[in-house]
Amino acid sequence: MFSKRIVSLLLLVVSFGLFACANPIDKHDVVVRGLGDVTSNEVNGLTRRTHFPENPCNCDQDLKDCLDALNVVVGPLILQLDGTNAPGPIVAKIIAAIKASADLCATIKILPNCTVTVIIKACIDIIVNIIVGICVGILKYPTILVLTLILQLDACITAWVKVIITVVCPAILDPLVAALKLHLDVIGILVALLALLGL
Repeated sequence: MFSKRIVSLLLLVVSFGLFACANPIDKHDVVVRGLGDVTSNEVNGLTRRTHFPENPCNCDQDLKDCLDALNVVVGPLILQLDGTNAPGPIVAKIIAAIKASADLCATIKILPNCTVTVIIKACIDIIVNIIVGICVGILKYPTILVLTLILQLDACITAWVKVIITVVCPAILDPLVAALKLHLDVIGILVALLALLGL
């Protein structure tokens, strides 16, 4: 318990330090890094979709399609986070895929009075599985060795979730928070995400 508190405190202190020193990230730069030629073939496969239609009809399915595509990319990568493979290159691919997915999700338009449909519930399951899977994988490594990677993942996942809960479907927030609460012992390393969700 004491060890976990020390790690949490260390993450928090380093996070504030990075926020203080970091330059603002231009949205165009994020898109270029996520969709440019330097990304892996797997990520390029995720981004070949055309933008989603503006009309709200069937857009909950559009969100699920986007998340399914992301899951296909990051699922095998998460399995590679086994405590022995070098985590840096794996995490870099995961981050690139999530950023590309966030950009696609941002084009989905769901009506402001959207409800939590069966499809949206399936979306929540995918989001939770991805976040928990990443955390479980990264925690297989000594925290002090992957601290920077944790902070990068935290920032990326938080930005991705923020797009989904503010741009795509605000109604997803409460059930998503409820689902993630069941995994606080694992996702506690994602300080910024917990702050965004009020956990």
